[in-house]
Amino acid sequence: MNSSHRLVKNTLSQIVAHVAANVVFFGFYVLFSRQFGREGIGIYAFSLALTTILFIGADYGLTTYLVPEVSRKRERLPRYLGNAVLVKVGLSVLGTGLMIALAPLFHLSAQGYQALWLIGASQVLYRLGDLFKTAFAAHESLSRIAFTDVLSKASVVLVGLPLLLLGLPMTAVLWAFPVSAVVYAAVTVVLTIRRYGWPDFTIDTALLRRYATESLPFFLTTLQAHAYLRVGMVFLNYFHGPSVTGIFAAAQKMAELILIFAGFYRFALVPVLSRLYREAPGQHRILYANSLRYVLLSIVPIAALLALTAEDLVRLLFGAEFAPSAGVLRVVSLYLVFATIRNIIMAVLSSMNQQWQWVHSHLTAFALHVALSLALIPRYGAMGAAWALLCSEAVAVALAARVASHQLGPVPVAPLLWKPAAAALAMGAAVSLLPSLPVMATLPLAGAVGLASLFAIGGLRKQDLRFLQDALR
Repeated sequence: MNSSHRLVKNTLSQIVAHVAANVVFFGFYVLFSRQFGREGIGIYAFSLALTTILFIGADYGLTTYLVPEVSRKRERLPRYLGNAVLVKVGLSVLGTGLMIALAPLFHLSAQGYQALWLIGASQVLYRLGDLFKTAFAAHESLSRIAFTDVLSKASVVLVGLPLLLLGLPMTAVLWAFPVSAVVYAAVTVVLTIRRYGWPDFTIDTALLRRYATESLPFFLTTLQAHAYLRVGMVFLNYFHGPSVTGIFAAAQKMAELILIFAGFYRFALVPVLSRLYREAPGQHRILYANSLRYVLLSIVPIAALLALTAEDLVRLLFGAEFAPSAGVLRVVSLYLVFATIRNIIMAVLSSMNQQWQWVHSHLTAFALHVALSLALIPRYGAMGAAWALLCSEAVAVALAARVASHQLGPVPVAPLLWKPAAAALAMGAAVSLLPSLPVMATLPLAGAVGLASLFAIGGLRKQDLRFLQDALR
């Protein structure tokens, strides 16, 4: 099996399992939102946003750094992993201290404080499991990643859904998250040890110095990537409270369900590109261009479909209380396109150990995002947060693409965009011409029009289908 086929198969092995797990978890999220309303989902979303930002810092970029590093030096996995765990434990203590110090700024209710502690504890354990999971990614054993991730989602639902159906208070239901995190971390650690041996916790000062310098760009870009999605909710909660935060959170959750697939592809892409860059540089660039083409063929029509049906989707899933989320979803659907492109560029540059080359561009975009959020959110609320997210992501893609073009030469994105854009326009025309149908009927019909359009204009070709069939064998 060649590298491209292995990449597709690894990605699909994750997607099949994750589709089911994330759809089930999304269903739980919808039920949670309907039971506790905008206020309840806003409290949860803020707690998740703040603790994610703080405890991503505890990771220090090691989860991303170790994948290409271990894929090149697999025999050093125990030493790499053991020292990374020591770093993470120390930084988790620091993150907890920051959470305690920052919480009073947001004037949280008693329920808000309880939610923050429950979600914060979950984040520490989830990040520990993520660190051990890098061993699977570096060895291209992505089915194990899929298994542990599915377990984390399923355990939340298995514990939380009965509590939700019993009508218990929100903070009681949120106990499902730390329980799930314990299960996820324990299983991931056990699987890693059984497969690859115990981590070596001997302190390696030379390795720690390498972590301090070489992981820093991964930390900065990972923090920036997560902050793109989370900082808006932190500011929304500060300026407007949890109810307005809930409006943004509902739309963002729908977008995240789509964006997670781009994350799967990137995670599968990094080790394959790292090996190709060392062994077959010409194939490295070809895979980069093909990856951009395939993700654009997928994400542009999907984003268009979300924007076209936003109002009906929001009302169907979350109810009339969340109607303002429809406008937010339309803006966020455009963000999905830019975020997907950036995922591919980050994977390519990571495979070349060129992370420092794009740190500056990501920090610039993040600073713009913070500035736009502070300018727009106080006046425009959830819509201001959505526009700040979109504009800053567009700048991040432009800057990252410039860095990539210096390393690999320009990849013409515009020619790759016109066919999926044409399919999106065809779907828009179909939706406008269709009679007033329920959204669950409109979605497959519009999707079929988009797929037929891609075949008609050569966006999807017979060789693409043969490639997919070969990868699935």
